[in-house]
Amino acid sequence: MNLLNQIRFLPYRVARRIGTADISRVFGIESSNLQAVQLEDQYSFEEITSESFGKLIKGYPQFFSDDQLTELVCNNVYCFATFHKEKVAAFAWLATGDVAAEFNHNGDLQAGLPVFLPPDTGFVYNVFVMPDHRGRRLYSSVMRELAGRMNQHGVTRLILTTDATNTSSLKALHRMGFQALGSAWLLRVGPFSMARYPTSPVFGTVEFGKYTGDRRLVPPVRSRAFSPEIWRAFGRYDAPCANAFPARHDAFSRSEIFCKLLRV
Repeated sequence: MNLLNQIRFLPYRVARRIGTADISRVFGIESSNLQAVQLEDQYSFEEITSESFGKLIKGYPQFFSDDQLTELVCNNVYCFATFHKEKVAAFAWLATGDVAAEFNHNGDLQAGLPVFLPPDTGFVYNVFVMPDHRGRRLYSSVMRELAGRMNQHGVTRLILTTDATNTSSLKALHRMGFQALGSAWLLRVGPFSMARYPTSPVFGTVEFGKYTGDRRLVPPVRSRAFSPEIWRAFGRYDAPCANAFPARHDAFSRSEIFCKLLRV
């Protein structure tokens, strides 16, 4: 990261030390448009099954756990790994359907951000390349292989988030042809919290939920409990369909909410 960006994101880094903070960029791509490099011959790529996951837990306990094994068995979750001489060189995870906040955070669970996906879209997360194998475009190769495998499951689009300060990841995503879809950010210190979300839906059909640490009084993103009139009062309903999801995630104080509801 250059000096200008270091200065630009200094308040963000300080905020992460004293509270909870997140600035995430959202990216998506049609798998057919992915511009990724082919995996080199000395590497092999595998989908990790629940039966073989135990070997990864024993060999790499710092990266794999029993909790992840449970996720692999019980959820719409896939794990992929690239091997070099029978050792893990890189790995990536992908989830489909409703993705819980615990799968999308920056290390602080309060910065977890849930994602709701249609059947043709997969959420890529927890991509990691071992230090000894960096500089070989393995991130790109893993995405290429992963996309090919998921096509067999009817997943033809990929979406992911990455930290705004992760310049190497941002450059790699741009090289692969990923489309920037928006940003999400959260700041929470004690009882005080602020947040902003991408205009929903992103990528046509993808919805983002609410940060775990966003303590503001905001109606749930996917709730249909409120009538169209209520959503209009919050400025969140701008579609002709009565079942449409709210379009924005602005927050209001309790007094503002009370006054708006009185005017409905």
